[in-house]
Amino acid sequence: MFVTDLEAKMVGTQEDLEEAARQWEEQRSALEADRDEYKRLYEKFLAAHERAMAELEESQGTAEDQAKRLQVLTVEKHRLTDKVEELEDDKRRMAKQLSELRDEVAKLKAELRRLGSQLREGEVALLLARSELQQLRAEARGTEDVVPPDGEGPGRPALRRLLQESSGREAALRDRLQAAEATAEARKRRLLELEGSKEPDAEKEPGLEPASKIGILPAERCVRRHLERERDELLAFARALDTELVRVKKECFYTVQAIKKKAAQDLEDFRTGELAKAHADFKRQVEDVQRQRDMLLKEVEVADSLGPHLPTLNPLAGAIQDPSKVCGICRRAIVFEGALKVFPPK
Repeated sequence: MFVTDLEAKMVGTQEDLEEAARQWEEQRSALEADRDEYKRLYEKFLAAHERAMAELEESQGTAEDQAKRLQVLTVEKHRLTDKVEELEDDKRRMAKQLSELRDEVAKLKAELRRLGSQLREGEVALLLARSELQQLRAEARGTEDVVPPDGEGPGRPALRRLLQESSGREAALRDRLQAAEATAEARKRRLLELEGSKEPDAEKEPGLEPASKIGILPAERCVRRHLERERDELLAFARALDTELVRVKKECFYTVQAIKKKAAQDLEDFRTGELAKAHADFKRQVEDVQRQRDMLLKEVEVADSLGPHLPTLNPLAGAIQDPSKVCGICRRAIVFEGALKVFPPK
């Protein structure tokens, strides 16, 4: 696989190199053609200039004609000079491109040499692998011990001989295993027959097979029967306990729910009934107190309005003998229908 990749890379690199060489040949041919064309034009322009100068020298005319011709020739000279400079620039540019292409060709050659060395190394590795494969195939086909390459130390056993020995050992072990299984089966049948002869009425017990079929000793069968009976009783007792536990749990759940519901109802009744009644009584008492306070305030206002006029009245010491008609504060007689209420001293 590695050699195939190297060969493919080498072929691709060679194709790239050939393509680059072909493109370079085409570009060089085009550059040479342009150079020859520019050179021909330059020589043509130079010959025309020389011819014009010669004609100018040979011609005889006025000073104005000579000045015009000189001006024309000067313009032509400048144009040709610019053209020559452009050609020189093109020449330098093409030379630079040529050097770059040469560098690219050198790089491609170096890459080709590197790929060639890798290809040679791959071929060597492939030859070594093929030789090792042939050696392994020869060892697999042979039955003699393989001698080490340096000739020192014990030889390595042949794979084919090891395989043959392993196959023989496996066959012998399989035969011994089959013989042991046959012996164990015969002894098991003999034991079952002996157990069945000791318990002739095993077939009469419900739910149990004879000892010759299930291979259980009589004493063990009796113990097993008692254990099964105890197990059934314990299972029934456990199921009864589970049922009772479920019933008690349900009753507790329903009782708790009823208590919660009753407590919530009592709380709601207290909020809507007793608490509202207490609020109403308190409100009524507050209204009574406020009404009495308003009455007292009115009486105080009347007393305050009459207080300044009381000192102008003359005291009635002996005119009125009935003390119930005399004010205990101002000692003035107040006549009205009825008697003043006299509170006992505290």
